[in-house]
Amino acid sequence: MPPPESSGGRRALSKRSQKRKSEMDQLSFYQFVSPAVPQPGTGRRERKRKITAATIAAAKKHPSDYRYGNYDRYYFFRDSIYGPGDPRLTIKLLRPKMFQGKDVLDIGCNSGELTIALALFGAKSVVGVEIDVDLINRAKKNQRQFLKGERCIVLEESKELELRASNPTLKNLIFVSGNYVLEEDSMVEKEKPKFDVITCLNVTKWIQLNFGDAGLKRSFRRMFAQLRPGGVLYLETQQFSSYDRNKNMSCQTLKNYKNMKFFPRSFLEFLLQDVGFSKLVVISTPSHLTNVFRTNIYKFTKAEQTSAASK
Repeated sequence: MPPPESSGGRRALSKRSQKRKSEMDQLSFYQFVSPAVPQPGTGRRERKRKITAATIAAAKKHPSDYRYGNYDRYYFFRDSIYGPGDPRLTIKLLRPKMFQGKDVLDIGCNSGELTIALALFGAKSVVGVEIDVDLINRAKKNQRQFLKGERCIVLEESKELELRASNPTLKNLIFVSGNYVLEEDSMVEKEKPKFDVITCLNVTKWIQLNFGDAGLKRSFRRMFAQLRPGGVLYLETQQFSSYDRNKNMSCQTLKNYKNMKFFPRSFLEFLLQDVGFSKLVVISTPSHLTNVFRTNIYKFTKAEQTSAASK
């Protein structure tokens, strides 16, 4: 019979067990929140290789690092609520015919999943712009994986839009890191019409909190200036109640929040009467969706012939 363990030995064993359990819990957490490509279930050794320094650093980011809405697990969060696939695609708020043969600009593209879908819809060209260079690098990585046929986009419950390596659309897709908000109003006048479609989805709050009312109005005017006659802006705004939740992301966001005089309820009128869009159609989100992402998408159309510049 083995000798009985001393109380000190049992305590040491208990501490080692607790430490091992803590390490495994931490490992599971990083695997769960990892923004990487869906991971194959090939065993513990394969999963461990997915835990990189970048993944751990992302999990430790300070809230102010996300002041622009540049969440590095944005699509992971959406997928955890609705299942695979962006709900704006799966419930057909955005359809292929809206983008086929068009030159498209996607503002605030994050890690590029939706932007890639727009390219796969048959767009002539797509530009995704994002202020966070790390997200742009991830978007480029996602693009490479699609080109290799390693990824697909879920459109409906049982249907997938699959990428083929010969598909030319992703070769006309580029991701650009930069701030879409111009520094001065006078810079808008230098813009030339170059896009048929612009998407600005779930971004207006972040522009306004970081660059104030003037920054958002300037961005609206820039979108109009960059659209060709007959071009379309698809705009998804956020409810004002969500501003309050994010106002303390930085000193600047709090200052801009307190100075707000341009509220979401006024956006539509401003775009029609001041900016110059000629037509508005509301694409409603089904009521059964959770309030987290329950917003409308507004379709603004620029007149075929504009006799005068926007005000």
